[in-house]
This record gives sequence, structure tokens and C-alpha cells, in this order.
Amino acid sequence: MKVFFLVVFAVVVPTMSAQVQTTFDPQVETMGMCPACSSDGRTWRALGTEGAKVIYIGGVQEALAFLEGIFLRGTYFPPSLSVDEMISAVDRFYEQPENLPIPIMQAFRMVTLKANGSDPAPLERELAKLRRDALDLRQKMQQNKK
Repeated sequence: MKVFFLVVFAVVVPTMSAQVQTTFDPQVETMGMCPACSSDGRTWRALGTEGAKVIYIGGVQEALAFLEGIFLRGTYFPPSLSVDEMISAVDRFYEQPENLPIPIMQAFRMVTLKANGSDPAPLERELAKLRRDALDLRQKMQQNKK
């Protein structure tokens, strides 16, 4: 049963994010290119409505609960924020264009760390690392196309 869910999750989630992309943007090199990075800030923005974002968050929460056997609320979802507040915080995170290539799960983690009162200096270093990693991935993907 667990293997079945993993296979369905691995097939359905990338397909969903590919369907969400409504227009081709040559600047969008990460969206849908690999399972680890297919759901980034561009995917989040393309979800559009708050209802779609609530469903996305609910799906992630259920998947984490099923796969881990526990609800990882303290890691990816801050106990102090409601779902609506989490959506607003992730929207603000992705308002910065340099954050768009960062995977949604990492955005959830960064929002959670901030909401939990983490020291700003390490958060800025982590955010800089996530941005570098996204840039490195983009450059590798461009090299592979040559």
C-alpha cells in the first residue's frame, strides 16, 4: 500500500504542476524539469486561487503524515500560523523574484523557521544558499541542453 501511494504521488504531483503551467516562459528553466524541483515559486503562483493553495497544503500535510507516520507540522508548518496565514507568508516569500526557483517545500520550511522565531542571520544565510542551489541547478540544466 505504501509503495502504491509513493508511485501515485511520484506520478500525480509532477503531472499536476505541469498542468498548472499555463504559458511557456523561456526564463522558467526549473518548473517541471525534475521531481525535486518541479514545484517551485512559479508553480505556487500558478496555483492562483487560495482554494488551490489550501488543497496543495492539505495534500502535502497528508503525504508527510502518511510517509513519516507523524505530522511534521513543526518542520514545514508552524503551529502558530493558520493555513490562511501560511498561504500569505508563502505568497510574500515568492514576491521576491530571486526566490521563485526555490522549491515550495523549502519555502514552507523557511516560513516555518521565521514564524518559530529563528535568528534572522542564519535564516538569511540559508536563504542565500537556497538561491545559490537554485541557480546552480539552472546552470547545470542549461549545460545539459548543449
